Amino acid sequence: MIIVRITMTARPEKRKEVMQTLLSMIEPTLQEKGCLSYRVFKDVADENVFSLIKEWETREDLDRHMRS
Repeated sequence: MIIVRITMTARPEKRKEVMQTLLSMIEPTLQEKGCLSYRVFKDVADENVFSLIKEWETREDLDRHMRS
C-alpha cells in the first residue's frame, strides 16, 4: 500500500473554492484503479490549511493517477 499525504494552505478568500474543488475530486479518484481511499481534512487550528490523504494499492496505480 502507498499512502500519499498532501498539505496545502489556501488564501482566505479562496478557502471555499479550494474545499469545493478537493471534495469534487473524491468520487472520480475513488473510481480509479487501485485507489483504496481519498480523504480531505481541514485543520482545526487554521481553517485555511487542508490535508489530503490518499491510499493506493500499488506504486503503479499512483503513477497512473499522477499521469491522468
